[in-house]
Amino acid sequence: VRVSPATEDRNAHPEALFVHFRSLDAVRDRALWAQLDRLTQPTPGETTQDMGPALAELDRLLRAHRLTELQGLLRRALLATWLLPEHVPLLIGEWGAAGLARHVPALLGVLPKHMPGAFAPHAEAIAEHLADESPESARAALRALARIGKGALAAAQADAPGAPRPSGPEANALVRGLLAAVRGTAAEPPISRSSFCRKAVMALAVLPEDEAWLSLDRLLDAVFEECAQATERGSCPPPVELHLAAACVEHAA
Repeated sequence: VRVSPATEDRNAHPEALFVHFRSLDAVRDRALWAQLDRLTQPTPGETTQDMGPALAELDRLLRAHRLTELQGLLRRALLATWLLPEHVPLLIGEWGAAGLARHVPALLGVLPKHMPGAFAPHAEAIAEHLADESPESARAALRALARIGKGALAAAQADAPGAPRPSGPEANALVRGLLAAVRGTAAEPPISRSSFCRKAVMALAVLPEDEAWLSLDRLLDAVFEECAQATERGSCPPPVELHLAAACVEHAA
């Protein structure tokens, strides 16, 4: 079974690759580094058809700098060779299916951590699962949106302060879905509740900046309304509401 290049080629062993990595680090050709950046962080518009020419150009640049020994390793490591935005709908389409597909929600909860750009165009489709009856499914959607939001914030800060974010789900629908997902964690231990509340606030970053701040206000308004109703009933506010209020205040600080 061909599992790793290290089992097939003695030159692919880590100690042999270190020499080539030192040579790569010494390269000052902007074209090479720009091509690596493109393949490491594919934009939402990149398609499978674009990857063939892009990888061929990377191979040409590696040959020009006598770094062909790194071709196989880089191809395995580059995110663009694993998942592109156009592939994500196929995964989302299997959400809730039987068989092996039952693991798709858990997978989609993790992958955006490493490839937020591939999932950003599909935030609206993921947000639809926030209100799923299955707690695992709703929490997977919450995790995915939080990681997409974190990636969107990082990308905006890297581009320029105030850089526009791509349009995301409809803001009111997103707020309702986040409230449903967070309130579904009421029976969880306090640490878990707090973590899910922070994820819900981070998920708002999938929206354009102005809408994200307005949606944060809507979350707080919903929390205050729930706490006021609890007081009128003569009971204490639900702890999950207090966790959510704290997460909102922390994010706004």
